[in-house]
Amino acid sequence: MEEVKEEISESEKTLVNDELLQKTTELTTKLDAYDSKLDDVDERVDSVNKVLNILLTILLVALVCVLGVLVYYILKTRGVI
Repeated sequence: MEEVKEEISESEKTLVNDELLQKTTELTTKLDAYDSKLDDVDERVDSVNKVLNILLTILLVALVCVLGVLVYYILKTRGVI
């Protein structure tokens, strides 16, 4: 009787281990897919970040130019220059 119980128990353990292995494999596959998607998103964010940095630099240069012209105009109208 005890041998039969041990065989059933071993059989159940094998089934549980197989199920766990299958679920682990599925989760690993899903994680690999998510990792790939995250890499794509990371590349897009990097490219957008570069474009925004260039745009911000251009806007700052334009702002400095406008402020320079404004200061020149104010100084010229007051007769300092």
